[in-house]
Amino acid sequence: MNSRRELRVLTSGYAQAPRGTCLFERGGTAGVVLEIDTSTHTIVDAEFMLTTDLARRFCRERVVGYCLAQGLDPLLREMARSLVIPSQQAFIMAMRSAVQRYWERYGRPARVSTGTAG
Repeated sequence: MNSRRELRVLTSGYAQAPRGTCLFERGGTAGVVLEIDTSTHTIVDAEFMLTTDLARRFCRERVVGYCLAQGLDPLLREMARSLVIPSQQAFIMAMRSAVQRYWERYGRPARVSTGTAG
């Protein structure tokens, strides 16, 4: 087995979709699935349970490459800024849930290096 692949895990998070949306009608849940490299805490792939390919691609592009060791708040702010959709808050909650599940299993890094001294 490829040792690099062994460093990757899947985590997921879900949240209640708002009533009256297509997402609610299709199952009632907003979901996020993340593939994370455990050696760097970087999201290497992502899938969002949305109804259109455009929406799934748009969301994926926002999160892939993000290093979770930087903290989740900057990523959630980007999602809040760029996802102007009825289920925005549900996806933010789903992302928070997925990342929390990841940290519970793999532990948060003690400190993120900023590359500067002092």
